[in-house]
Amino acid sequence: MLKNNNPFLVTDESKLGKFHVKAMLITGMGVLSDGYGLSSVAVILPTILTSLGGEVTGITTSFLSAAPLMGMIVGSLLFGYLGNSGRKKYYGIDVILMTVATLLSAVSTNIGFLIITRFVFGIGAGADYVLSPTILGEHSNAKDRGKLMSAGFGLSWTMGAIFAVLVAMTCSALGLSGELTWRITLGMGALPAASVIYLRRHLPETPRFLARVQGNTLEAAEVVAAETNQATAKLDVKQDQQSVRHYLKEKKAAIIKASLLWFLADIAGYSTELYGPSLIAKGLGFSSTSFSLLTHVLFSVPSAILAVFLIDSLGRNKLQALGAFLAGIALIGFSLLGTSGVMVQFILFGAFSFFDNLGPGSVVQAGITGIEIASTKARSIVQAITVTAGRCGAILTAFVFPSLFKYFGETVSMWFLIAILFILTIASIVLLPEAKNRSLEDCAQEVINPEETFAKVN
Repeated sequence: MLKNNNPFLVTDESKLGKFHVKAMLITGMGVLSDGYGLSSVAVILPTILTSLGGEVTGITTSFLSAAPLMGMIVGSLLFGYLGNSGRKKYYGIDVILMTVATLLSAVSTNIGFLIITRFVFGIGAGADYVLSPTILGEHSNAKDRGKLMSAGFGLSWTMGAIFAVLVAMTCSALGLSGELTWRITLGMGALPAASVIYLRRHLPETPRFLARVQGNTLEAAEVVAAETNQATAKLDVKQDQQSVRHYLKEKKAAIIKASLLWFLADIAGYSTELYGPSLIAKGLGFSSTSFSLLTHVLFSVPSAILAVFLIDSLGRNKLQALGAFLAGIALIGFSLLGTSGVMVQFILFGAFSFFDNLGPGSVVQAGITGIEIASTKARSIVQAITVTAGRCGAILTAFVFPSLFKYFGETVSMWFLIAILFILTIASIVLLPEAKNRSLEDCAQEVINPEETFAKVN
């Protein structure tokens, strides 16, 4: 950490406190809603298609799966640009969009309307993927930033997926009709998003944005005092006069590298998340709900918790590379031991879920990489670019994976994912410098005068 020119040293060296945990919970609830929204469709996809028409490996399914991802591109780019004029200013609009779109999707009368509402949901989710990591990252201390973002986004997404499965299973256990089950399951996704609308509107603006972008050092000092529980009289830091274009040009190589990492991670992750409960579960003789619940509870949650403890000690790069490599090894076993029985197959696929979530799912897919390479002035825009790259990978998966599965079979589909995971392993090691325990300014090499320091009240 560059202590000599870090005016946010009080924030970076503060201990993990109530403010950090509160910010993590408020920001993470949007990602929980996203996990719920995408997973709910995956587990009830056959029921939706039975009700509204279509087949699992058909083009309708691809558009249904890709619609929120396409919306996320629109939402991330739009709110990435808007977020540069204020993080808090637009915070809360994202979950309002997600809430309204989710409720409308639950009353869809045809596939076309459902696809449209899923697209609007994606706009809100895309906005959240930009605003929430940016806000949490800028509020966090350096030592715990990784675990806060890994828990707030990687773990929260998985908990949303489990919530979706439990709602679907409860509806089935109550003997509700298939149509009522999918409508209730989709509609319940509005709850986590709606629960934080008020809290998000009242979360304070980040001190880095206030000081470096707006030049409002007095309010920034007040927020720092709340973050650290230390009285801060003054924050001596100049407003950044550089243009956003300057930073985008300066960081062009790093942005491309971070975008590539998320693109590759989403190809592998979303292939099984979107189609595992329908295609892979069917081959193993599981129902979509039981398959999804078992893989998330037995494998994804433990790995997400483990990642929280490892990301700031082992480091982002090593954790992601290790997870991607072992996930690829697990898929090789899954592919080669196809005649070894259902239990062996399920354990091997579960091992893939464990390691994929431990590595890429808790690092680049948790939104941390784009945050740590960008200067404050351009952070929301850089985050939008990396989110968009990830969504492009997920969209590619939505259209390519079911076709691979339909025309070439499960084995070819698995080896396609294995190749992606091994490429991601190498890329995770060589593309970007390690960011653990470093200030955001140090990670981004954001130049701030050495004399700019906090003056604390004694």
